[in-house]
Amino acid sequence: MKLLRTMLLAIVLGTAAGWLGGCASDDPDDVSQTPWNKPQNWEGPMPSTINQGR
Repeated sequence: MKLLRTMLLAIVLGTAAGWLGGCASDDPDDVSQTPWNKPQNWEGPMPSTINQGR
């Protein structure tokens, strides 16, 4: 029973630490001009030959 209580406490404390230590910032100077959903260079369009022959 003591092991279960210790594990539960560790999970609760870990979750609380992750929630309190989030990566959001209120600093207005820390705003990126690049949108988050911009595709990367390697995420180009599909090859045009993939649909040939159909």
